[in-house]
This record gives sequence, C-alpha cells and structure tokens, in this order.
Amino acid sequence: PIGDDAADECKEEIAESSSVVAKQAIDRTESGKSRLERQDRLRAYQIESFSDQPPLSPPASSAVVQHFLSSTTRFMNTFAVSVDTSLYSCSQRISKLEDKMGLLESKLSSIQLDESSSLTEES
Repeated sequence: PIGDDAADECKEEIAESSSVVAKQAIDRTESGKSRLERQDRLRAYQIESFSDQPPLSPPASSAVVQHFLSSTTRFMNTFAVSVDTSLYSCSQRISKLEDKMGLLESKLSSIQLDESSSLTEES
C-alpha cells in the first residue's frame, strides 16, 4: 500500500517529465523551422536587393579576402600566445604545488613514524 502510492507518484512524475521532454523537442523543431523560414526570407531579400548590383572586381575581392586572412591570422597568433602563456603559468603553479605536496607528505610520513614508535613504547 505505501509502496504502491510511491510507485504511482513515480509513474506520474515520469509521465509528466516525458511530456515536458516531448514538448521541448517539438519547440526545438518549431524554432528550427522558424529559423529556416527567417533565413529563407533574408536570402530572398538579399537576392531582391542586390541582384542589380555588379559583382566585385577580382582585385577588390582579392583585397577583401587577403585582409580577412591577415586579420584572422594575426588574431589567431595573438590568441595562441595568450593561451601558451596561460598554460605555462598554470604549469608552473602545478609544479610548485607538487613540490609542496611532496614536502607535506614527507613531513606527515615522519610524524606517523614518530607516533607509532611512541605508541609502541607506551605499550
């Protein structure tokens, strides 16, 4: 009887949570559809707005791509240096902590030996 009530409550909770999960999945699907619809509308607007514009000349396209590549490369190099510096700093701190842990462990092991010897003498 008591177990049956708990089992019924668990079944209700499972049913509620599964309905919530199903609702979330439907919401994600609908939001994905609305996102695709927005992208389609944007693409149609772009085609309508820019279809009468001539394409960029090859030198202009090349300059835009070159600028993008150089600025992206500069950013990536700066980011890599920053990450390397942070990793080196963390490595140094870990090494210091390992050294301190080794000293602490050796001190603790010597204390344990002293305590055991004094316990043996008392007995």
